[in-house]
This record gives sequence, structure tokens and C-alpha cells, in this order.
Amino acid sequence: MKTPALLLGFSLLAAGARAFAPHPSVLTVQYHDQMLPVVRVISTDPVVLVDGQEKRIRTEPLYLVQRVADFSPLDRVELVRMSLGGMRFAIVANAEDAAETTTRDQPRFGTTYLEATLRSKRTLTQGFIVAVAYSAASFTPGSPEFAPAQIIVHALPELPAGQEVAVKFSAASLKETGQMHYFVQIFDATGAEVPVGKMEAAWQYYSLLERAQLQGVIAKYRAKFSGTNHAAVPAMMARPIFREGLTLPTTPVSAVITISAEGTVSEVSVRGTENPELLRSITEALSGWLFLPQLKAGQPVATKVQIPLKF
Repeated sequence: MKTPALLLGFSLLAAGARAFAPHPSVLTVQYHDQMLPVVRVISTDPVVLVDGQEKRIRTEPLYLVQRVADFSPLDRVELVRMSLGGMRFAIVANAEDAAETTTRDQPRFGTTYLEATLRSKRTLTQGFIVAVAYSAASFTPGSPEFAPAQIIVHALPELPAGQEVAVKFSAASLKETGQMHYFVQIFDATGAEVPVGKMEAAWQYYSLLERAQLQGVIAKYRAKFSGTNHAAVPAMMARPIFREGLTLPTTPVSAVITISAEGTVSEVSVRGTENPELLRSITEALSGWLFLPQLKAGQPVATKVQIPLKF
């Protein structure tokens, strides 16, 4: 997968469409007063680099997934089969399909079992898997119902190229808080995320989380510029991810977008290319951009902006 060398733009999705921007990620863990990237995992213990040396964290880890620029070059791992705590994951073709099933096969008894059959396009060694469970309450910090997302991390065996490999491990039982949603991410030996099938489930979660965080930032922004005019300011920018070999345009391409009063983009129109695959990748990425909205006399308003895109 490739990203453009440079992207200048304000952005989001065509009105009414359902999509979530690519979200290449890195798993970080708290070490003293820092959040450091996890470079590999030994069983369930994360390993970080401290002054160039590996440090294995054996205490109860506090994880945070953060956005990075690109995915691992290892291409893709397919989830052939997947279950978590008796919940069988649906392996489906479309982003609109459910990200989880509702069938429980077994009681929990304080332990959650993750079972999966994985097939890697290229050999993956010293990788690790991350399972995330969350509910609607995960996006309302400060409320009585708030329940942070729960993250399970475990090392993976070697995944030889093209072979199906069954993995199974256990973890402490997940706490159920309302309707639970699940997704899985896989990371290589450097800590870079390897694309997997059903990535839209993860992208949806991170989109909802970032939009919830944006509301708190907008409140401070409005207080700071109370009663004044202020142009829209980009708060989060996602870069398009193009498949290897896709021909990128050499002629000018631009986007006209509408930034809503809530800081999202309600409409986008790309000009300068008619390639449907290119349009889909650009639109998908632009759908994740977030803004501090334009202010008029201190009040957020919608605005349109035309932006050139360079690759």
C-alpha cells in the first residue's frame, strides 16, 4: 500500500454515504510517565524501547492506540475464522455488514478465549494480535455509564506466507457494558499495523472516538474565540491509502468540501480525475478529516473550501 508524498486538503465524505477513513495505527503502552510504542509482545507482555534497549513490561499494562502515517509493508493478513469469548466473528464482504455476531457458544467463567485462523500473504514473524471490545458507553467519558474500551494483546506464532495457522489464547474475562462490538488488529515485529480483512470495524471505532474527543476541543476553541470570527482549522487529517501499482494522476486534482458546524465534512467533490478506484480512496480518506469549525461572532457555521491535492 502507498500514501501520497504530500496531501494538502480539507475534507470528508459525500453526503449520506457510509464510510470510515483509513486508520493505520501503533499500539502504545504506559511506561512511567510516557506512552511508548509496543515493538513486540512476549506472551501477553508488551516490549518497548527505552534508550535503545528493549524493556519488557510485566505490570498491568495501560494501552492506547494512536494514529500513524502508514501501514506495515507486509501487505495483508486474512481472518479466515475468528471467535472471542464464545462470540463468533462474522467474516463478511461489506462494510455495511455487522462487525460482530450475537451467538454465544460457551459460558465465560472469568476467562475469555480468543481463537482465530489466520492466513498471511507474506511470512509474518514476531507479530502480535490486538482484540478490542467496546460499547457506545466508550465514547462518553465523565458520564456514569462510561466504560473504556477493553484491549487484549497476545504474541502470534510465525505465520508462513499463504498458510492457514490456528491460534488460541486466553485472557481475563471481558466486562460486558451494553451491546458489545469487537474488532482485531495485527502488528508486525516492528510494531507497525498489518492490514487485515474487516478493517472498517476498527476504522469506525477510531472515527467515533476522535469525533467524541473533538467535541471537547471545540468547546475550548469557542471559549477562547468567544464573540469573534475565525477560519476553520484542521484538527485531524487522514492520508489516502492506494494499492500498490495504482497510477496516480500527474495533472491537477482538487476537492471542494463542506465543513459542518460540528467540525466534520458533510460533502466532498473531487475534481481532476474520473478513475473510480482513485476517487474511492481519496473520498474514503477525506471522510476522516476533522476540524475546529469556522466561527462567525463566536458561533460555529458551515463553510465551503476548495483545496488542491498533490501526490
